[in-house]
Amino acid sequence: PDPISAHHKKSFFIMKSKVVRTSSYYCAIFCLVSHCTSSVLSSVTCPGQNKSNYCDCAGDCTGQPQWCACDEAQECCRGATPAVLCSEQPKENYCDCEGDCTQQPAWCACAEARTCCSDSTNNGDGSDNDESFLPLAFNRYSGSDGSMDHEEWKIFVRELKLLSCDDATMMHPGVKLVLKDGGDNYADCDVEYPLLFGERWNGHEVYVNKTNDRILMFRLGSWLVTGYHWWPDFKRTSGEGMGGGFQSSELGATSSIYDSNWANYDVIPIQVKAECEEDYAEKNRTDSIWYDIDESFFSYDHFLTALGKVALARKENDQDRNTISEIHNWIAHNHAEEEPTFCHNVDNDVSMIGSISNNEDMSGSINIKVYDIFMVTAIVFACGIFVGISSVKYRTTAVHTPLIPSKSAH
Repeated sequence: PDPISAHHKKSFFIMKSKVVRTSSYYCAIFCLVSHCTSSVLSSVTCPGQNKSNYCDCAGDCTGQPQWCACDEAQECCRGATPAVLCSEQPKENYCDCEGDCTQQPAWCACAEARTCCSDSTNNGDGSDNDESFLPLAFNRYSGSDGSMDHEEWKIFVRELKLLSCDDATMMHPGVKLVLKDGGDNYADCDVEYPLLFGERWNGHEVYVNKTNDRILMFRLGSWLVTGYHWWPDFKRTSGEGMGGGFQSSELGATSSIYDSNWANYDVIPIQVKAECEEDYAEKNRTDSIWYDIDESFFSYDHFLTALGKVALARKENDQDRNTISEIHNWIAHNHAEEEPTFCHNVDNDVSMIGSISNNEDMSGSINIKVYDIFMVTAIVFACGIFVGISSVKYRTTAVHTPLIPSKSAH
């Protein structure tokens, strides 16, 4: 057999093999880029809308339906989680039933939104798969020794807003004192008294009207109205030196404010937004749980016990997400939401979004030019094949071409 023909045949198969491998490699790159660009397709700007009013194919589908009215947007909105707009919130503050449930709880405070948020954290079979995040969340906030001290516990609660009164914007029971005919309205106490969120005095709720500087509280077997500006001193001195107030009641059938008897007022139950001293209420409840467990450091088991007490504290104050399962899901969701922030620079992301948006100059199309991405990918793919073939040819010529002996004088 001809050794040169056999050699070229072998070289052909080597070249073919390398071309296939090179083509497969760049084909994989092409598929990867194509997959990445599919996420871009989930943003559509409908004709007649400004660039900033693009449909995100998620919360905008129900939260801003006018942005998603075109056929292309309607197509991408199929299967999107419905958003909920709570009453008294502006249109742009709709609850997306996902990140807003923990990041913007005030937007998700109504019953419909809370149900939506609860459904979004449920995997559909009633089980809870978020438990695996709890050790990760504990380790993030605990010390290098694997335990959590008092300060770390406070930071954890504050960062996740587990005991804040952000959702005190919900309607809570309150009291209105209505002046009786011929009654003496000394100190103008005939006003509405919203619940003071997270506060109790002598085992009873506290009600305040900050605008009129009035506080309604239980003391020595009766309810009284006095100046709200004295409230910090009452807490500091446990009421020492506290007077009889501007107005006071007699004890009724029970010690409830609604059963109290007033000479000058009728007590009317109302529903109003609660007042909240955010810093004090959160700190007081956070410290209370720490001291109730009575440990110098929290182990992971102590941490779980404390979370159970968080759920109980929220339930006692008529807050939503007041079960252990919901608290665990809350922490897990927050932990998962925080992870991407450790891998991205917000300023760069914003500038990138701005530059991407500037590339859009046609209504009814995607926010970046997907055409450019595919063109670049196709060029890279073609160049890869060309380089692969060229390298094989060069190697075949340079290495495997038989040497022809030159004539020489003997």
